[in-house]
Amino acid sequence: MRVNNFLSQLLFNSSTFFVLTLLIITLSIAYGHYVQKQSLKEARVFVSVTMLKLFADWNKDQLFYHSSLDLKQNMSDADVNKLSTTFSHLGDLLRYDGAQGGAVRLDKSWWKIAARYQVRATFERGAFIATITLVKNEEDWQIGQFHYNYTFFPIERDEKLRLI
Repeated sequence: MRVNNFLSQLLFNSSTFFVLTLLIITLSIAYGHYVQKQSLKEARVFVSVTMLKLFADWNKDQLFYHSSLDLKQNMSDADVNKLSTTFSHLGDLLRYDGAQGGAVRLDKSWWKIAARYQVRATFERGAFIATITLVKNEEDWQIGQFHYNYTFFPIERDEKLRLI
């Protein structure tokens, strides 16, 4: 009986109620921030490892395995063939600079978490930069958007030009 009386007095006292409500809100925000931070750490590891695998040994099936349904539907066979041709012309991976980026808001929903990263790599015959947007599908990160740009290094010739 005393416990119920104490709880009722505690909850019905306006200042105590306000402090408890503020405490609950603060703890909820802190927990949400922690969960988002952990999720973004997972995203960075996912994009770094996945892109390193793709750059080291290009395989379109691996790209599609890690892609969202939207990306699979939006990429045409011509897009995939162009990307495959680009990687074959670039040659072997020499250096991977990792991923840089963070959280982005893709739509008006505050509940959906997305992350955008830029990855850079240097190959034997050129450089490759990709902007990758990750979306979280249930518990797994997936590639939602994949935009890239590349440059080929100039061809070096061992012979000098001769004037005839």
